[in-house]
Amino acid sequence: MILPKYKEWFVQVEVTDIDQKANKLTDEAYQKIDCLSCGKCCRSTVTTFDEEDITKASKYLLLSRKEFIKKYLILDLDNTFTTVSVPCPMLDLDNNKCRIYEARPKSCASFPHTYRPHFMRRKKAHLENSRFCPITQYVLDGLLNDT
Repeated sequence: MILPKYKEWFVQVEVTDIDQKANKLTDEAYQKIDCLSCGKCCRSTVTTFDEEDITKASKYLLLSRKEFIKKYLILDLDNTFTTVSVPCPMLDLDNNKCRIYEARPKSCASFPHTYRPHFMRRKKAHLENSRFCPITQYVLDGLLNDT
């Protein structure tokens, strides 16, 4: 299993230019990996929505905020809105396309978060995403082989 080698790497790595290296590797990964042929992110995790995301998505679907929340979201114990089910109810299971792609939440737009600044602060997210996301695996493999 690849997860232990990533965990070990995160413990041992010295942080120098990690964000730049991760961004470069993410660019490479997107050239080689087609997200629509995978769809595991939408099939295996809940999606979080903040207030702005709810407003945008509900307008896109021509629903009231209240209707959107009732139909698609639950309020977690930590006061975060997440999708009611996995796979994501916004995912078209036939083609792995998001039904609200143009109005998708920020958490989806930034997934798998390998472009975001402060790569090392997201160790837990990267480890979790490496379980199913080939882009995350590509980036972590590239970083691991670079050190």
